[in-house]
Amino acid sequence: MSCNRSARIILRSFLFILLLSTRWAEASSVNSAETYYNLANDYYLKGQTQKSLENLEIFLKLRPGDAEALYNFACLKLHNGKFVEAEGYFLKALKSSPAKTLTPKIKEALLWLKGLRTYSF
Repeated sequence: MSCNRSARIILRSFLFILLLSTRWAEASSVNSAETYYNLANDYYLKGQTQKSLENLEIFLKLRPGDAEALYNFACLKLHNGKFVEAEGYFLKALKSSPAKTLTPKIKEALLWLKGLRTYSF
């Protein structure tokens, strides 16, 4: 009986540690994602668009469906003259926008890109 009881205690302890480590990893990932997003914003405000892009790219690997980040990433691509890439990210942002709060801004950017493509020489 004492052997079974010891095994159960060890198993419960192991499962508890596993549960804690899983929750810590999830929390760590969220904090990590937020850190990259905040860094991207800071770099943007300092005029360092390349570093902002790099941090947003990492953020989007951690949270690929974040509409606001996709929109910001598209705007930075647009700023750097990467029109085709920007259009792709605007479309992803449009599909990812749950509350459709960004929809008017995204549609405006897409219309601008369409006009640019139509009238480019």
